[in-house]
Amino acid sequence: MPQHLELYFQGDLSEQLFKKQQYFCSELVAYCFIVAGLLDPSAAILYHPATITPGALGSDSTFGTFFGYILSTEEYSVPDNDQFYHQTPFHEIFGSSA
Repeated sequence: MPQHLELYFQGDLSEQLFKKQQYFCSELVAYCFIVAGLLDPSAAILYHPATITPGALGSDSTFGTFFGYILSTEEYSVPDNDQFYHQTPFHEIFGSSA
């Protein structure tokens, strides 16, 4: 990983390095953001499977902000220990839910 950073800053890192047949799930999400133009290709260095995990995606504002839950039944109650339950929701950050 450190050698990838050095190569990038030297201008010697080939984009082919990031094109492969198999991806770790969180790495695939990051690459989708890169392909869609939401992240610069250089971000692939930071979102390598050695540095990002599926659980980390939910905590990284690069991939969005918590909007809320879609519940299949009104009786369902989100557990108090849910990882997003105590995070600031979208409407409190941006002042609107739409």
